[in-house]
Amino acid sequence: MIIASGFVTTASAVSTKDDKNSDDVNIKEEIVGTTPDGKTLIKRIVSHPKEKPVKQVSQNGKAPKDSCSKSFARWTTTPVNYHFRPNNVYGLDWIELANTINIASKTWDDATGTSLVNDLTPDGTNSFGVYDGKNSVVFGDNVGDTGVIAQTIIWYYRGFGGRPGQIVEFDMSLEEDFPWAMDGNPSVMDVQNIATHEFGHAFGLSDLYTSACSQQTMYGYSWVGDIEKRTLESGDIRGIRYLYP
Repeated sequence: MIIASGFVTTASAVSTKDDKNSDDVNIKEEIVGTTPDGKTLIKRIVSHPKEKPVKQVSQNGKAPKDSCSKSFARWTTTPVNYHFRPNNVYGLDWIELANTINIASKTWDDATGTSLVNDLTPDGTNSFGVYDGKNSVVFGDNVGDTGVIAQTIIWYYRGFGGRPGQIVEFDMSLEEDFPWAMDGNPSVMDVQNIATHEFGHAFGLSDLYTSACSQQTMYGYSWVGDIEKRTLESGDIRGIRYLYP
């Protein structure tokens, strides 16, 4: 890991609990460093596992107000740039793949009054998991965890007093351990579906695990043939508008 200059402490473990509905197994955080003025930079690793739980609803058929909207940090300056490495073992057309990734990122733009992200920059050399000043999206950097469809790492300064933290960089990897397609094939993982969810993390939203939130894009599980996360639901929209009015 590259540690930015000016930090006076090095990486150490951090125990995290987003909220009572989070699955801590899928979230890991560590301190990257602390600036001389006391700002703590956190590396947050969020894994998206493959699972299809039984979908249930609460007694009244609705999620309690705001329970399907959770966040941890935000970008203070937008739009942000990101680099995409289109190399993949499935022979997916890189132009179509890049367009699909762009659509996934811009899905969140459409729900806000601002532009969150610029069009991607194709880059065959960018790396995943390296704090290097470059937001990177890659296809196939194996994270080493069985059953993980995708993983997003977000570097952010911790917030205080209940305020969201400040995101400074993100990296995203779609895992080649699973078959992928872009045409809604029910027997494989859908690129747009998974990428849209992961961009939610890149913009500061947390996973949801309650059964009442299972229709939301930020629901923390996915499965082969899932395309529900291509579009945003009410909790997703409420969450992104809270961070970016």
